[in-house]
Amino acid sequence: LGLYKAGSHVVEPIPNCAVHHPNINIAIDELKQHALQLNVRGYEEAKNGLPPQGELRYIQMSVERGTGKIQLVLVWNAATYKDCEQTLPRLVKRLKGRPDIWHSVHVNFQTSEGNTIFNYNAKAWKSLWGPSLLREKIGNVTFFFQPQIFRQANLNEFEASIIPTVLSHIPPNSTVSELYSGIGTVGLNAAATAKEVYCSDNNEYVDEVFDKCADSLPEE
Repeated sequence: LGLYKAGSHVVEPIPNCAVHHPNINIAIDELKQHALQLNVRGYEEAKNGLPPQGELRYIQMSVERGTGKIQLVLVWNAATYKDCEQTLPRLVKRLKGRPDIWHSVHVNFQTSEGNTIFNYNAKAWKSLWGPSLLREKIGNVTFFFQPQIFRQANLNEFEASIIPTVLSHIPPNSTVSELYSGIGTVGLNAAATAKEVYCSDNNEYVDEVFDKCADSLPEE
């Protein structure tokens, strides 16, 4: 488990990455241990005329900073939950034994070949255990992240440096447009001094939680 080496599909473990929240490393060790014990097969691309092999294609881990727990997404090489046989249910059962580590466990079914990580078809997602939303206070706004919604990998730095830098360049009482906004981590934080704010994103899952995020803005 790790990241691809530059220009390749060779996975490089990064247990000492300074950007990672330390609980990411704990969660990776826990997941790796159970996956090995259950003989979960890592995904291998099609080669030498053979179709793709294996089960686990990618993982996504997101830390809820308030609790330190991990929202886990398993990208599985299967079309449906029934096609996963017993490997996936057994893995999730073991992970549930550590509620001190895991916030929730979700699966995305992805059988297409290529570099696309997630299958965004609504039927390709299944929550297996735990809450559906991860809660994060960023700036003056409380945000709710579904597994399908992009979030910055290093929220501490994003909140401490990027957001204040962007906001410092927005004149008071401006009209603000945030493109590719996700759930509006920058745009909604600009609302305190802006005349009006527009957030735009092509991820359909944003619509399900954006209003909930906006409702957390201070009334003044």
